[in-house]
Amino acid sequence: MTLNILKICHISLRQTLRLTGALLFLVVLLKPLSADSAPKATEIRNESSNKKTLLLIGDSLSAAYNMKTSDGWVALLEKQLQNSYPNWQVVNTAVSGDTIENAIQHLNSYLTKGQPDLILIEIGGNDGLRGHPLPNIQKNLESLVKKALSATPNVGVMEIMIPPNYGPIYTQKFRAIYHNIAQKFSVALIPFPLDKIATDPSLMQADGLHPTAAAQPLLLEQVWPEIRDLVNK
Repeated sequence: MTLNILKICHISLRQTLRLTGALLFLVVLLKPLSADSAPKATEIRNESSNKKTLLLIGDSLSAAYNMKTSDGWVALLEKQLQNSYPNWQVVNTAVSGDTIENAIQHLNSYLTKGQPDLILIEIGGNDGLRGHPLPNIQKNLESLVKKALSATPNVGVMEIMIPPNYGPIYTQKFRAIYHNIAQKFSVALIPFPLDKIATDPSLMQADGLHPTAAAQPLLLEQVWPEIRDLVNK
């Protein structure tokens, strides 16, 4: 009887440890998506009447995750614009952990306060990392792009890619969504910001998903040519 009880306890403990391990894995995976650890959206400041506004809609990639806001690529973009196009300002509404549905809400909220001249969309990574159905991702991203185009014809969509461990079919179809939408709505497609960065461990944080502060200038360099073309429109 005692041996049977010990055997049952042993199995129960083993199952508990496995479950605990699985939960810890999910916590580690989703930590970058946690609202508690994520930087808050940049406060929307009052716009100068004589300046044009670049509105950025995004997630942790554009929210300077785990670093000073001033080190993030969006802050570096604003400095670049101040040097080359001083009549432009940047409003960053990116929030770490945001999905496309969150981004639609942020855009709706912003449009009640101001009218942007250029909208950059960097969103969808969290939808992919959470394994959302691809048709839903495309539908929501199309809704976001339509909303952006209702505010300004000058819209750019950043290509987003997810890690290959989600399988070649899902990852390839996920990436294709951005190309399809850019073509369908005739908006600019901006290259994946982490191209040649994500595969260099020295430029990525320990989670393997977010670039380091040192990588931010390289990230800006990757997307600047297309952003510059949109600013020059």
